[in-house]
Amino acid sequence: MVSLGVHRLCDLHLRTGHRIGAPTAGTVGPLEFTASITHEDPWYVARCLDVEVASQGETVEEARTNLEEALELYVEDEVLPDGREPPIIATLRLTG
Repeated sequence: MVSLGVHRLCDLHLRTGHRIGAPTAGTVGPLEFTASITHEDPWYVARCLDVEVASQGETVEEARTNLEEALELYVEDEVLPDGREPPIIATLRLTG
């Protein structure tokens, strides 16, 4: 059996006026991302499921806040495709 600990899915809403993509793209409004937060003793680890960004904290709230800050930095420099679709979330259970 595989045990993965506590998983909490949350939606992250970034409010940013940063330019994304080409200079002609203009500014964007809020961006939405989905994250998984797991307890990996002694830390809570927050991973974005939409892009390869992760962070950690001593509490769920701290991990989420740190991930939001990391995502804000990420979107400053990255080109995000138009029409991004949210990830498909599935629970897998393995028995051994």
